[in-house]
Amino acid sequence: VQEVLDKALRGIETSNYELEFETKSGEIRYLLVNATTRRDPENKIVGVVGVAQDVTDDRKHAEELRNMQYLQVSQEASVETERNMTAYFAHELRNPLHAIDSALITMPKNLPETAQSLVNAMQLCTGFMSSIM
Repeated sequence: VQEVLDKALRGIETSNYELEFETKSGEIRYLLVNATTRRDPENKIVGVVGVAQDVTDDRKHAEELRNMQYLQVSQEASVETERNMTAYFAHELRNPLHAIDSALITMPKNLPETAQSLVNAMQLCTGFMSSIM
């Protein structure tokens, strides 16, 4: 802070200088400091006006917001990955299912009863699998 005030006394004004300091209790706090040179009618420097604003809570809120945004982006990426994987596996399962279904449709109708019941069961299964994808 002394450096900022000394500069202002030399005519070098400072605005929005952020300063970190530790309180007596050991807490870290942040100040936003502005120092403006005061001049008399002859434009000679006669003093300094300094303003400091505690911005610790603002910094904490900004950090919390960044963390929440990071979490949201991470969750959205995870959901997108799950969607892509689901679509991939559905596609990979539909292709062989379609081939099996096509083969079952071309089966002759005059099969023995046991074989026909197996074909019917497989058609039921492929129909069910196709409906859930």
